Amino acid sequence: MTIENQNLVSAVIPRGTEKACVIKVIKTTALLGAGTPKDPLRYLYQYWDFEGKLLAQHDSCNSNVRKEE
Repeated sequence: MTIENQNLVSAVIPRGTEKACVIKVIKTTALLGAGTPKDPLRYLYQYWDFEGKLLAQHDSCNSNVRKEE
């Protein structure tokens, strides 16, 4: 594909968040791991609705950049 006119303006307009709202959820925190290099201590955060449905979870080990030695 060739561009004939270098003065073209992009027609793509970045869009932000369409909608945001504050909701009530239950957040639980559990300590996981054995404290070893292969199984480090970390937190598991889970978010639940009031009917007991798991909505999301985050393992704090996944947010750390660890160098394997």
